[in-house]
Amino acid sequence: ALRCGAGLVTAAALAPAIEALIIGARPELMVEPLDPGAWGERPLGRADTLIVGPGLTRAADRRELARLWREDPRPAVWDASSLDEIPARAPDDGEHLAAARIITPHPGEARRFLDRLGDASARAIDVRNERRAAARALARLTGAIVVLKGAGTLVDDGSRLAVAVSGGPGLATAGSGDCLTGFIAALLAGPGGHADPFAAACAGVHLHGVAGELAVADGSGAIALDIAGLAGAAKGAPLQHPRWPRLRLN
Repeated sequence: ALRCGAGLVTAAALAPAIEALIIGARPELMVEPLDPGAWGERPLGRADTLIVGPGLTRAADRRELARLWREDPRPAVWDASSLDEIPARAPDDGEHLAAARIITPHPGEARRFLDRLGDASARAIDVRNERRAAARALARLTGAIVVLKGAGTLVDDGSRLAVAVSGGPGLATAGSGDCLTGFIAALLAGPGGHADPFAAACAGVHLHGVAGELAVADGSGAIALDIAGLAGAAKGAPLQHPRWPRLRLN
């Protein structure tokens, strides 16, 4: 997120040992201790945009996340283990959540999502071969903007669909999805991001793809930190990648 332009990033530490580890390894990050039972009490109160999920591997730390999803008034990107705690849209939710929600499942997470929340038709979707149907179903089930990762990453908000045309094998590395979440969150927090979260999601996907291409341009392998470090170069290379987004409105 910092490499993509976020001015300040604060990590929530659920244990003192984690806080010490973050401070020692990443001095550019602010750290704030957090009681996992306080998710519904506006955690990280100074933040205007949230990332929820990476590092929340223990089920006990995620028990209150459904409340955060429903009630927190700040736009947020949800990823990783937090996706298993997202509730289905209730009939009285209307068209909108308390604020924009962007979810970033890979195909396996999307499969679990549809099996847990979907009706028979949603559960019957073959996520790997019917990706557009899966993304649209997830958007309608949750009310969120869906970023369905994979070859030709999709962005779907329930009425609009964008298909990524940047990226490639360089993105298939551990931690790459966390970089994508950070890219999207930085753009969501930036100028105009709150007003048009769909555009922020599309731009984040595209920049992540371009950074992945640049990371392996010399024929070497890439790690996630390489992709993050190329965010600035990706932003500065729009003429090389004028094709985003491809939109289909339906």
